Amino acid sequence: MRRFSAAGISQGESLGLTKEKREAPTYEELEAWWQQFLAVYSKLVPVAEEYHTKLSMHPSDTPNADTPFGGLGFHRIIDAFPSKQVGYIYCVGTRAEAGGSRLVLDEIHQYGRKGRIHLVHMRNVRGSLPTSGGFEEALLDDGDLNMFRVLIELRKINFDGCINPDHIPFLEGDDRERHSGDRRTACGIGLAYSIGYLKALLCALYSV
Repeated sequence: MRRFSAAGISQGESLGLTKEKREAPTYEELEAWWQQFLAVYSKLVPVAEEYHTKLSMHPSDTPNADTPFGGLGFHRIIDAFPSKQVGYIYCVGTRAEAGGSRLVLDEIHQYGRKGRIHLVHMRNVRGSLPTSGGFEEALLDDGDLNMFRVLIELRKINFDGCINPDHIPFLEGDDRERHSGDRRTACGIGLAYSIGYLKALLCALYSV
């Protein structure tokens, strides 16, 4: 089956081909941003607790260490706010880009046993920033991660939330011009393939 990247060139490849050095924020800038985040969440969390609403944060994507939620900032959220209403949209692909399969499985265990994973984005990738300085997004069955193993870890922590396929590559036959502006329908064949693959994994999970 022939694959196409979402933008003609994958995000990981574009990182490798970028000639200009990315300007990184200073420590002072990151700390100022963090203080602003704390101020906003300090207002939101009591409301979320009162109305039993979940506040779920997605990690920085791309997860560079000097982005607000790419490094320590991602872990600091639940330390700063111990409320069960505060947690994560756990993006498997983004966190794999930050540290590979081992990081993903460790974080699912760490956050999941505390009930802090509210929603899961399922995405597979090849490579990671620490190992190769870049990555390439892939279909669920075509990257470095064993997605069945990911589902097993989610079952171990009794995850009962929603699982969504994420950042789906275009496949041959997708009509990108006809559906321009709507990523969900533009990658329709890839979306159908991903949902079917996830359903097969879930069926296999229930049988073991």
